[in-house]
Amino acid sequence: MSFSIPFHPNYEQLRKQAKDLHKACGKGDSSALGLLVEHHPKYSGTSPDDAVDASLSDVQLALARAYQFSSWPQLQRSVQEIESVEARVDDLSKQFAGADTAGRQRLLEPVHDRKRFVDYSDGDTELSAPDARLVIANSEGYALWSKYESYVRLDPVVRDLIVAIREGEHDTVRSILAKTPEVANPRWVAGFEPNWAGDSPGTPNDSIPLFDVSEAVFNGTNRKGNEGEIAADLLAAGADPNLDGQPLEGAVSFNCPRVVESLIAGGVDSEA
Repeated sequence: MSFSIPFHPNYEQLRKQAKDLHKACGKGDSSALGLLVEHHPKYSGTSPDDAVDASLSDVQLALARAYQFSSWPQLQRSVQEIESVEARVDDLSKQFAGADTAGRQRLLEPVHDRKRFVDYSDGDTELSAPDARLVIANSEGYALWSKYESYVRLDPVVRDLIVAIREGEHDTVRSILAKTPEVANPRWVAGFEPNWAGDSPGTPNDSIPLFDVSEAVFNGTNRKGNEGEIAADLLAAGADPNLDGQPLEGAVSFNCPRVVESLIAGGVDSEA
């Protein structure tokens, strides 16, 4: 039994789901007990009856893993961050509607290219949700909402890894990869399908840790000269050197010869 996070998740609803499952376990409900046996390591391989006395924290862990998170705190963090971003969209639209002409222009200052607005035209006094999302994405350094949304909906540990890569924190990168080598490749909360440019399928490049190594050098957030070693560690952990052709393209475009060397040593297909 596995679940996917709703596209517009609600943490309080998930808390209620855990409490309801906990009560159901105490009553001997077979489906609830089966969830514990399937997803909680303590009850794996045991009789469902052994899970009748499971604690609420036991149920939360099993439920988090059914949603494909490693723990309840990771589920909580991811869902609340998604909720926070959606709240920012609503707040921005309300602020825009209540602002004067100068205030509306200040709210639009982060926008990279106004031609990307879906609905907004100069002089409008309302900002639609799609256009508010563009403003927020641009304010976070992402050209498109789809790219920022992809980042927000990454597994939280993948995001931790990307943050460490961007800052050139090699020890942190190693620590994360030692515990969870699978995050060397991007993975998203269950049920989310990334699409970096609307109708153009593909993995958003800045959701790929191996691409972010080179981008961090280009953006100047990592000036430590360790990009080759970080790339090598990602590859050793299982990072795909050929993922949509992005790692090599990034390393070449951003003039990162050390990353190119690591990619070649890691088996990148230079003819792709």
